[in-house]
Amino acid sequence: MPTENELKFVLKLDDSIQYQAMEAAYDTLKIEQGYFNAGKDLTVRVRQQLNREGIIRRFLQVKFNAARSTLNDDMKIVEDGRRIEVSADINERDFEDFWKKTKARVTKTRYLIQTKTHDLHKDEEGNLWTERWDIDFMKTGDNQIYFSVAEVEIPERVKEPLFDIPGFIQENTLFRVPRRDSRFSNSRLADVGYATKLYKLLFSKEKEE
Repeated sequence: MPTENELKFVLKLDDSIQYQAMEAAYDTLKIEQGYFNAGKDLTVRVRQQLNREGIIRRFLQVKFNAARSTLNDDMKIVEDGRRIEVSADINERDFEDFWKKTKARVTKTRYLIQTKTHDLHKDEEGNLWTERWDIDFMKTGDNQIYFSVAEVEIPERVKEPLFDIPGFIQENTLFRVPRRDSRFSNSRLADVGYATKLYKLLFSKEKEE
């Protein structure tokens, strides 16, 4: 099964960042995601996305944290294991039935940028690894941006992006999210009030530094 290994960067809330992402993107997705109540290490959600060409796709997705805590030779607790991600296409009828039962929902615009292929790393299917950045702008019901995150998927056990981080992301990063920091899961950021407070906390800390 596919192993999720992604890095997240919280971006500053500045309209110019969205324009830069838009110009750099090779595609744009309008996304609606709904989440179900699940266990601590399990995320179950449905997604509907619309791309620039007007093509709609719908998915049922499951993420499971298979990591476990162990002691290393220095008797320090370390995280070992992986995060498994499974996604299946579903039809419109299935999506609507699932959607009615979701407990948290998020609407966002995603810009897909900077696709490059690395000649050393391979994906789950044995193909050369292609690195892509996703820039998400989460929006309220009246289309106002309340949180923004840049994400990049990297090969399992790799800790840094294979290529340079896009300049406008580096320049506008407010906070680099530590691995397995559950504060920044989409299911929690779906709560506008929670996400707004979290952003203000990060922004205030940056000003202090």
